Amino acid sequence: MPQLSVSDAQAGEWRGRMNVAKGTRAVALAPGSVGEAKRWPVAYYAETAKQLAQSGVEVWIIGGPDEKPFAKEIIEHAGQGVRDFTGGKLSDGVIALSLAGAAVANDSGLLHVSAALGVPAIGMFGPTDPAKWAPINPVAELITHEPLLDCQYCMQYVCPLQHHNCMREVLPARVVESVKRALAMPNFARV
Repeated sequence: MPQLSVSDAQAGEWRGRMNVAKGTRAVALAPGSVGEAKRWPVAYYAETAKQLAQSGVEVWIIGGPDEKPFAKEIIEHAGQGVRDFTGGKLSDGVIALSLAGAAVANDSGLLHVSAALGVPAIGMFGPTDPAKWAPINPVAELITHEPLLDCQYCMQYVCPLQHHNCMREVLPARVVESVKRALAMPNFARV
């Protein structure tokens, strides 16, 4: 099983630099991915962030510099309780994931990092087949369009049919419920 770990010293330094209190209950959202077809709509991440923040969970948006516009849109919609941690070093994203109670990500590297850290990872799959590309760690919950669409798992970077239904029809309420289940089980499948 892939395994990653973050030391207490690394976590403490990050918390100090990011002004995050020890014990903060948070969910990390990673809205980026290679290829737009693999991205769950940013507006859905925004609604998910809003619902989680309203329930008293802090939401951390993580990713590289390319995810800054996504973070801005999410924060504009969700409001208070959502923090932008995009644009920093990859190690900062790894540390943030290690301190989160759960993570929501597209089929991307950060989904695999979260699972390897032992953090419950909710993975969004549309054009890619989770049977082939999902984390192998048992902490991942995979969310796909149900029922399966004829065009699903096309492996394209841009939806060839231009409707993106495999991701657009997976609504935020389903993801929020998955996150709440993960947060209710604090030791859920920790490696």
